[in-house]
Amino acid sequence: MLAKVKQHNHSLSFILRVCEPRNVDGNQVCLAFKYKFHKERISENKIKILVEGVLKDVYGQDLIIDAIIDENIKANGNGSGVAQTSAPISTPANPAQKETKPEEKTDNSAINNLLKTFGGKVVK
Repeated sequence: MLAKVKQHNHSLSFILRVCEPRNVDGNQVCLAFKYKFHKERISENKIKILVEGVLKDVYGQDLIIDAIIDENIKANGNGSGVAQTSAPISTPANPAQKETKPEEKTDNSAINNLLKTFGGKVVK
C-alpha cells in the first residue's frame, strides 16, 4: 500500500509510515499521528481522496480515513519511522459471527492486511 502511495506522492508515504492504525470500524480506518501537521496533511481533501483510492485499489473495498493525534506515539530507533506500539482493532465480540458471515471474513482479511502494512497487531 505504501509503495502505491509513494508512486503518487513520495512525502505522503513517509507520513503514513509514522502513523499507527488504531482501529477499523466497518469501513472506517482510524490512523493516529504524533504530530498535528501530519494529521492535517492526511486530512486535506485531495490527500485523503488519494489515500482512500489507494486503499480501495489495494484492499478491494471502500475505506474511509479518520485521523487523530496521539503525542505518545514513539518511533522505533531503526530509522524507518514506523511506530512500534500495538494497534487495537475492533472485531466482533461473538466468534461465531466471524464464521457465519463471508463479508466479515473479507473484512478480517482487509484488517490483517492493514495491520501488516502499518505494523500493528490485534490487542484483546
